[in-house]
Amino acid sequence: ANLKLLNGVMPGFGSRLEFIVVTDMEMAQVMEKVSDLPQNSIVLLLAFTSDRSGRTFSLEQSADLISGASNRPVYTFWDFHLNHGVVGGMLTTGASQGRAAAKMALRILEGEAPEKIPVKKTSPNTYVFDYHILEKFGLTQAALPESSTIINRPRSFYEQNRQLVWQVSLLFCMLVVFTIVLGINLIKKNAAERRLTASEDKFRSLVETTSDWIWEVDAKGRFNYVSPKVRDLLGYDPQELLGKTPFDLMPDDEAARVAGLFQDISQSRQPITQLENITLHRDGRRIILETTGIPILDGDGVFQGYRGIDRDVTERHKAQEVLKRSEEKFRAIFENSVVGFFQSTPEGRFLRVNPAFAHMLKYENPQDLVSRVTDIENQYYADPRDRKEYQRRLKEKGKI
Repeated sequence: ANLKLLNGVMPGFGSRLEFIVVTDMEMAQVMEKVSDLPQNSIVLLLAFTSDRSGRTFSLEQSADLISGASNRPVYTFWDFHLNHGVVGGMLTTGASQGRAAAKMALRILEGEAPEKIPVKKTSPNTYVFDYHILEKFGLTQAALPESSTIINRPRSFYEQNRQLVWQVSLLFCMLVVFTIVLGINLIKKNAAERRLTASEDKFRSLVETTSDWIWEVDAKGRFNYVSPKVRDLLGYDPQELLGKTPFDLMPDDEAARVAGLFQDISQSRQPITQLENITLHRDGRRIILETTGIPILDGDGVFQGYRGIDRDVTERHKAQEVLKRSEEKFRAIFENSVVGFFQSTPEGRFLRVNPAFAHMLKYENPQDLVSRVTDIENQYYADPRDRKEYQRRLKEKGKI
């Protein structure tokens, strides 16, 4: 089928390209054929699963053999050829097809009528290329189509050690600032104070413009600093919260829950790490915050309170709830439908079936069917050839 489609587009290239179709050959002959191609040639691998002598090859094996022998780049239409020596191309992937189908399914699950959903006429497939093969043949990334995905790209030192780099950089900056401040203080106290004031102004500017709410509480948990961001998050003026505790802003049951957690953390002088809590907005709305903080100790190691940040994660929780409800709705449809549904592996084993499908086949329950039917082709189909025909059509058309 793929070759038939290719034959249909060949005439459109006229004399600009010469097509040489390699089909009825031994694998060794194919490998020899592609091993000495002219400089301006490429190889387009459709699917080569058996040669003239009847030897069969998996799609991955044929890609390995042909791309390994070819002296020119090998392109393909299928993602299962990736990591087997091919350059890449506009690839059909199960993931992209699945995402497109899932989006339509979600629209239906959310109540939209199927007949109102327009037919998707644009392909969800994407350009994917292998970095190592591009380098092998000297193909520049700048010549690739826009929005191409490049796999196997070597990760830079920064990408591999991003957290470490930031930690070291932050530590280095802190050490530099500390050294400068100490040096200035030793040279001239007044100059050090002026520089310290300038540094505090810069810090305050950073605190007041950041997207997170920065706060500080004393040893009794009362706010002694609240950044202006609290206006956007909770609707309060910073001055209104000074002297109050975070628990004053929570519903009673939430305040009791978080107070118990905070007591254990503060008594052991441990950092607060991504503690989620519900806080009431000035207008009564419930806002879910993610709290992170560190204990403040004076020069003698005496606990003075906590300094930290709060981040609004309400929308993230809403998205998680929507996803959970969608999954539960799909599960309910699957389990309670009178129509039989099943999922199976290409090798012929059931992964999952619903009760209706199990009852259709006279099994007591889905678990009984899945455990007892281990060879779908011979145990489920009256004629095993039907399953092969089903797989062939599914591979060609993507659905049946």
